[in-house]
Amino acid sequence: MRKIDLEQIKKTVVFIGTLKDDENGKKKSFLTGTASLINIDGINYVITAKHVVCDITDKGKVIKEKSDLYSFVKGKQENGKVIAKKLREKDEQW
Repeated sequence: MRKIDLEQIKKTVVFIGTLKDDENGKKKSFLTGTASLINIDGINYVITAKHVVCDITDKGKVIKEKSDLYSFVKGKQENGKVIAKKLREKDEQW
């Protein structure tokens, strides 16, 4: 049986949300859910629930995709600061 490294799994979890201006004109994050990041054959994937990325009816029917979604991660190169990456942008590395 393969041992699961919980610390490695924790590193794949990100928050999903939007960036909007607050009352002072500064960008503020509004979180709507979580996701996991995986890389298969050099391609990055974001795994999350449908309601995090789409507006849906109570029966699960998609009304529309949410736009301008970002993933929020703690950056190693940014001295632990939270960084936002737009989900629709092509990115070679997370």
